Amino acid sequence: QFTFLLSLKRVTVNKLSVPFGNYNGSVWTLVIQWNVDNSITLYLKASGVNKTLISTTNHNSTSIFYHFAFVVDGVTPANSKIYLNDVDITSTNTLASNTDSLANNFVIGNLGNGTTSSDGYYLLTSLISRVLTTAELTDYYNLGKPKSPQTLFGTDCKMLLTANGTG
Repeated sequence: QFTFLLSLKRVTVNKLSVPFGNYNGSVWTLVIQWNVDNSITLYLKASGVNKTLISTTNHNSTSIFYHFAFVVDGVTPANSKIYLNDVDITSTNTLASNTDSLANNFVIGNLGNGTTSSDGYYLLTSLISRVLTTAELTDYYNLGKPKSPQTLFGTDCKMLLTANGTG
């Protein structure tokens, strides 16, 4: 179970972009992809095949930062969601409770196999080792300039990267 927080601003719309990736053979262990139709997909490997969490389309502005939260509930996969600016934008959820171990190195701004790079700017990226509640996501989003997830979520925040490279 985890929540992945990502603040991203696009440079080009209607273009495939991978802000975060982990490629393991022919299956993506964990990948966040901005699709050509301007939807967002989270790929998560389970039993050797890709399972997905897909958003609605039309998230295509290049003038704003989008604040995404990918909530992956391994106990009850049907509760997994994609939030954009504190709004649930999930349209398809095929996640499973038997997620494979994450292997290889994670790559920010690339698929992890040397192809399909990101096309945008990052403000904040963090990984929280539990499912955040809707109330916690609202508190996080309503802070305006994002407050450090380490301050909000304590030791549950396992990774934090900011725009200036600190964390």
